Amino acid sequence: MEGECVACKCWEDDGPISGSVNVQNAKLCEHKTHTSSVSDTDHWFKPGVGEGDPSDSLTYAWTASAGTPLDSNAPNFTWRAPPCVEEVTIDLDVDDVPNSMDDPCPDSERDDEPAHFQGTSTVSLPDECVNAGPHDSSVHWINPDDDYASSTCTVFGDFMLYVATCDVDFKYTNCTWVCEISNVEAKTRVRVRDPFSLLPDQVSVEDASDVPCVDANSAKCDLNDTDLSDDEGAPCWKYWSYFAAIAHEEKHRADWQEFYEEALNSAIGYLESSCHSNIDCADEDTISCQAAENYWYLTIQQFFAIALQEATRQYNDPDTPLEEHEQRACLISYDFEQPISAALPEGCTP
Repeated sequence: MEGECVACKCWEDDGPISGSVNVQNAKLCEHKTHTSSVSDTDHWFKPGVGEGDPSDSLTYAWTASAGTPLDSNAPNFTWRAPPCVEEVTIDLDVDDVPNSMDDPCPDSERDDEPAHFQGTSTVSLPDECVNAGPHDSSVHWINPDDDYASSTCTVFGDFMLYVATCDVDFKYTNCTWVCEISNVEAKTRVRVRDPFSLLPDQVSVEDASDVPCVDANSAKCDLNDTDLSDDEGAPCWKYWSYFAAIAHEEKHRADWQEFYEEALNSAIGYLESSCHSNIDCADEDTISCQAAENYWYLTIQQFFAIALQEATRQYNDPDTPLEEHEQRACLISYDFEQPISAALPEGCTP
């Protein structure tokens, strides 16, 4: 070509379109800008005049295998990541727009073949969000404050129940935040008076022989429950049974645990199966696990409150004139007190 060029410019492409793309990783639904550095130069020379390496204008066509393109025809590609954890392929096709060749020699050419560039964006979970998986949603009962020799209990025994606590998390699976409830702890407390630290006019007995004969008849009455259909136990004015008091309070605990655990399991099962948020990049309440948890917070609180109410209803059974939990506990006390009462006055100690 050089030998043919005498009074014209000889044009030739100066190598293929070249460069690279810089693809960014992203969080779910995050806006990212992927960049490119691409160039295409051609070469001309003209005997007696000189030579040059001008650049061609370029066209850009970006595509992504997932997500939403926001600007796909520029050197940089603005894109919103998809609502799912995945590997997204980012493609860029670049072609040159040959600028005019002034005073070209015959057969001059400055048009290059299109070039293709590719990168991969890893779409991951937002910070502090994790994948869903196996977890323990069962109710764990703890009784850290039990005291079976209390010096402060103002009655023979008492039972205290507490509202359950738990951890609530929203975790990722299949483009969805799902509710996971774990570390469910329900606390109770039983206190029973120390039988050896009572006032002189209050005596704990476990056998008829513990009663002096002078008090045999009064002890017999103190330990006798005359009506097992009500919620009043034996009067225990002076004589009482330490082990009957323990059994009484433990019956309260057993009943409460049965009703509350059943209600909690029902609430947890419903919440874990129903409180889901499909991730939608147009909905701020679904983009992160924290946003999903905030959205469902009141619903979760309401269902735990309903569980407490339902357990209390069954425990107390307000549809009858009796506090059923107390009636049941008095029946247990009766099993301990009645044998002692029945053995009096004959079994007393002179």
